[in-house]
Amino acid sequence: MAISAHAAGRKPLTDYLALSSELANSSDVEVLVNGASVGRRHFGPGDGFGVPWKINVPAAELGAGGQVTVRKTGNGITYWSAESDWYSADRSLFQQGKLALNITRDYFLLKKRQDKPTDPITYDLSPLNGPAHVGDIVAVRLALNGTQWSYLMAEDPIPAGTEFLENTGLYTLNNKPDWWADWFTRKEFHDDRAAFFNSDFKGRSEYVYLLKVDNPGKFQISPAQAGPMYQSNVETTTDPATLEVQP
Repeated sequence: MAISAHAAGRKPLTDYLALSSELANSSDVEVLVNGASVGRRHFGPGDGFGVPWKINVPAAELGAGGQVTVRKTGNGITYWSAESDWYSADRSLFQQGKLALNITRDYFLLKKRQDKPTDPITYDLSPLNGPAHVGDIVAVRLALNGTQWSYLMAEDPIPAGTEFLENTGLYTLNNKPDWWADWFTRKEFHDDRAAFFNSDFKGRSEYVYLLKVDNPGKFQISPAQAGPMYQSNVETTTDPATLEVQP
């Protein structure tokens, strides 16, 4: 479950906030889950247009249910929201019937290479087998296999502490692999996931996108999933993953 809070809204409410003076005050906010404090933060007048404060609560801490309490002191106005993500690790749910569909997910590091100061910067691609570091660029590869489908969608949650780099063409790879290509009808980057769409899936597709690592920590990554958009009884997922980021 993820809980986010911030002192006030963003554009296009800028003019309204300036007139209402909502951002002129301060407040202290504490979030509790099942009575236990999971975070505290002070919001000042300058925090209204910053990045929302997010708290991730592992499912193990929720038990059979979760009661979220938000406490605020001070004259500031606090807006908050909560969301819950769930998935099943039961492999019998991945495929149903005789139709086949499978998705895999792999992570790679882009390592900068410049043999001479006058040479252009290029990148070597290597599997991510250990911790990443703040500032690293991570390439994510999704591969789909199966029978033919129409209107196939794949979604891949990204780890907290990373952000999308939308233009993969800005990075020149040494020994570029064959699978480094864009085989999709449409792609979308959301706050927490990447989404790829194929109107006519011929049995094999591979998607690649880039992430920049911003924050240290150990982050759990929910499984990627794929399936035909209009047949909800067919779905395939990867295993969950963990990303460790060091300073």
